[in-house]
Amino acid sequence: MSKLDGKVVLISGSATGIGNALVNEFAVRGYKVFATDIVFSNENINNKDKNPFLTNNPNGNVTPLYCNVAKVEEIRKLKQILIDDYKIEKIDILYNNAGVASSAPVTDINDEQLARVFDVNFFGCVRMVTEFFELVIKAKGIIAFTGSVTGELPMPFGATYSASKAALNQYARVLHLEVKGFGVRVINVVTGAVNTDLSDPTPFPETSIFNTEAGRNSFYMRKKVLKDGKAMEPNVYAQRVIDKLTKSGPNDFQIFEGHLAGTYVSISRYLPIAALESSLLKKFEMDKIYE
Repeated sequence: MSKLDGKVVLISGSATGIGNALVNEFAVRGYKVFATDIVFSNENINNKDKNPFLTNNPNGNVTPLYCNVAKVEEIRKLKQILIDDYKIEKIDILYNNAGVASSAPVTDINDEQLARVFDVNFFGCVRMVTEFFELVIKAKGIIAFTGSVTGELPMPFGATYSASKAALNQYARVLHLEVKGFGVRVINVVTGAVNTDLSDPTPFPETSIFNTEAGRNSFYMRKKVLKDGKAMEPNVYAQRVIDKLTKSGPNDFQIFEGHLAGTYVSISRYLPIAALESSLLKKFEMDKIYE
């Protein structure tokens, strides 16, 4: 019998990208994975275009389930399904991965964008921890978060997304402090460039003060960063993250993974602010906006 037999992972945002790669890697390694996503509704669960685990289910270890982390009632329904239908008594790894992107000049952020991004990227994680912590503590397990270098690095036109990840990092840090004594590990996976389809289709706001040729060019240049050819492939990212996650100790808090993740964070922390901002303005040609 494998030492992983009976080990349970619950992961959000698992239909595509990082989440999908993590699910597959956990399953290959022998974990029983409950893969949740908002697209796994009753009408989509048997649609191979929406549910990738119909055609790729490593070792038969993946169970896809619907969950919208923006709604606490849906999280509570998920919990009851796990307990009542699947007889889950503990969760070894609660992996909060669900997230949405957002791109806009900081002066053009609206309430709808703020609510959409924070409801998933921050409050969704808080809700998941609150509802599932009792099952994690029974396993003396791990609570993991998909963080981002943008939680520390001031990326242009990304204030809402960056703020949600900065809030998540600090929440995770306090959580680490409070629950370590219960034998629960908390890890924020600070993520650099990974080759996924996470993007924001929101068009450039026409009324923006940045709505000039130079401003628009800079805005779309910023979006192209997500398609950087040097970005790490999701399957490689998943392998490396899980290796580090499972070897982590009680005093570990952050894992840096994805293209240049550690480098970007170090630059943000230690480079003088004038030098950092000058570098970013030039990289995205924002300096031309102010000419």
